[in-house]
Amino acid sequence: MSDRVAPPGDADATESPAPAMHDLAVPRSGAVYDPRPREDQARRTIAYILIGLLAVVVLGLLAMVVFGTITIDEIKDFGVVLGPLVALVSAATGFYYGTKGS
Repeated sequence: MSDRVAPPGDADATESPAPAMHDLAVPRSGAVYDPRPREDQARRTIAYILIGLLAVVVLGLLAMVVFGTITIDEIKDFGVVLGPLVALVSAATGFYYGTKGS
């Protein structure tokens, strides 16, 4: 018996060629993965964190006004922080509730 390796179309070959990729069965166990619950949880968490951050900033400003640390006229200086924060909270909550219905 010789030690020669038969080329892939040789009729004398004893081993069959490897099956093509489309002939292989895909192993499955359990249900099909659905990423939507995790995505919804992430959106919800981000929206709640941003709403909480906005609440802390607004309540902090109100507390500083009540305790006399700043005057109402000085609140406009906080517009640099408050404006973008309101826009970010609006975008995040709008995206969360906009994708929740679909």
